[in-house]
Amino acid sequence: MKNAADPKKASKEEWLAKLRAEGNKKLSNAVSPPPQEPAPTIFPDMIWVWTAFCFLSERRGVGANGPVPITVEAMDAYGRLTNRRERVYLEQLLQFVPPLDREYLKDFYDKQQAEIEKSRKQSERQAPRSGRRPAPQRRR
Repeated sequence: MKNAADPKKASKEEWLAKLRAEGNKKLSNAVSPPPQEPAPTIFPDMIWVWTAFCFLSERRGVGANGPVPITVEAMDAYGRLTNRRERVYLEQLLQFVPPLDREYLKDFYDKQQAEIEKSRKQSERQAPRSGRRPAPQRRR
């Protein structure tokens, strides 16, 4: 058993108290995140479309620049997987999933472009560190 007068224990308790105080100070100074838009209302008769889109979106392919569109073959496979082979079901799947997918991809690539622009502007603002001009390009 450790003695209450043990200097190691006292320093540990002081350290924890200091750490707790710093954490509380940071929390009190923290900026709250901006308010988010409320979640859209999904009508009960369209929940199956959202479920299908989420399932297909999680399994979408990824190309060199990011996610690729959900394919017709993937939607057909989803219909077979869920044992829904009615023509009306598949037509509705083909009608509703692609617009959701286009919006998802538009949002993704818009955010990606904004990040690229942000990093480009940041690299333009940075001055050369050495103070020297870059070496001239050789002519070929």
